[in-house]
Amino acid sequence: MILGQACFHLGMLEDALVFLQSGKRVVVVALRRESTNLNDDRFFSHNSCSESEIVRHLLGNINFLWKIKIVVVASLDVSCYSESERNFSKFIDGRRGTPQGFIEECYML
Repeated sequence: MILGQACFHLGMLEDALVFLQSGKRVVVVALRRESTNLNDDRFFSHNSCSESEIVRHLLGNINFLWKIKIVVVASLDVSCYSESERNFSKFIDGRRGTPQGFIEECYML
């Protein structure tokens, strides 16, 4: 999962996706294994793993960035520059924590 987070922050989204999905599977297996060892009272009061939340957030971010990139590329292909500019600004606004390497890759389009 650490490699997935590092790849995400470097803008290597494909690699991040692979590492994060395999990390998510490991977390799910560990939670299942742990939940079978808990009695009923502890099972319902047990907090979900924060690592799982981090992975879910990063995977959601990756999906969002890819969808916007597809829209930007498609609007450039049909010469709709104002639409691509509007969508490209969603990368740059920084509200989603867009990795700098991914922004640089998009500038190269």
